[in-house]
Amino acid sequence: MNRNEQKGWDILFPLETLEYYIEKLGVYPNFKKKQQLHNRITPELTLQKCSLVNTEDTFRTQLILFLGAVMDTKNPPQNNAEQRQENQEVFQQWLHNSGITASNCPTKLKHFLLEIKEILENQSDKIYHETTAYLWRKAKEKPTDPQKVAKVFKDIGGIMANTPKLYKVDMKGNAAEGKKILAEISSSLSAEERENFHFHPPFTNEEKAEYEKEQKEGKKSDPITKGQRINAIEEIKNAFQREPKRLTVNDLDPENQDWENEINRTEKIIEIENVKRRVLADIEKKKCAGCQKLKGQLLEKETQIKTLEQEIAELETKLSHEPSNDTYKANLTKKKSELSRVHEELKQLISPTPRQNHEINSSSSSPWP
Repeated sequence: MNRNEQKGWDILFPLETLEYYIEKLGVYPNFKKKQQLHNRITPELTLQKCSLVNTEDTFRTQLILFLGAVMDTKNPPQNNAEQRQENQEVFQQWLHNSGITASNCPTKLKHFLLEIKEILENQSDKIYHETTAYLWRKAKEKPTDPQKVAKVFKDIGGIMANTPKLYKVDMKGNAAEGKKILAEISSSLSAEERENFHFHPPFTNEEKAEYEKEQKEGKKSDPITKGQRINAIEEIKNAFQREPKRLTVNDLDPENQDWENEINRTEKIIEIENVKRRVLADIEKKKCAGCQKLKGQLLEKETQIKTLEQEIAELETKLSHEPSNDTYKANLTKKKSELSRVHEELKQLISPTPRQNHEINSSSSSPWP
């Protein structure tokens, strides 16, 4: 299943984790019956091991990825308004069906729901900036390892891309009613309460000035951006190598062939995500375009190998009875040579040449480990 086959593709990932968070809160006795995304991306055993805090942390990480998926981008220019509208409708349907109302919703959950609403309606990047502030402070105490940040993106992104039960969801609920519930939840909180809600304490004016100075002078890089950059490059390189046919940089459309340098030049996580998605889509398109042709070629080579192996076995049997027969010897040598050639042709179909491998590994140098 892919994005085109599922309405509200992006919102379903953070919503599933939010369902687990709500379930673990224990404030809705019958909530499990209302869940529409159970075990879609998270195996039951994993869910059992997660605490409420673990689940909330995962939700925050997925919210950053969700933000990156639906925001407009400048490099390249892309307006995602229709995508946000579609995700908003599914979100509102989900909320209406959930049984959550302004009167029975815990305060923190109200804020979580309204933050999703703000991302979809106003492209709010609050979660991103506050997470940046959190990691910046942590780095002051102990430098943040971008590889660890990359692993978080890889783990969460891997779940989102390679889910155990990625079944199609026909979301229940009425979007118009869900919109009303969101409005009521919003009205139940004062402007001061909303302003004072934070995923992490935001930058103070002094911290922000120091952070911006460091960024301007190039003294420190954003660990979130650096981590996502590492993850994006690794994910694309792995996609090149996946069967049924490995690709090289030269197989991509011309505008995508400088993808690694483009990612290394990009300073915003949202734009890194956009480049990654664009290149992965190109890779998938190139692989799928030749899938049927490749399958036919593979079948042909496998049939040739099977036939040659049978002929070689027959000749070896004949030679065991007539070891001095020069005709059998010549034919056996010829068939073995043909078998070796077909094996090599099969190998070339499923693997790039050493030179092509070099092109993948050295398409551009990365400053990251």
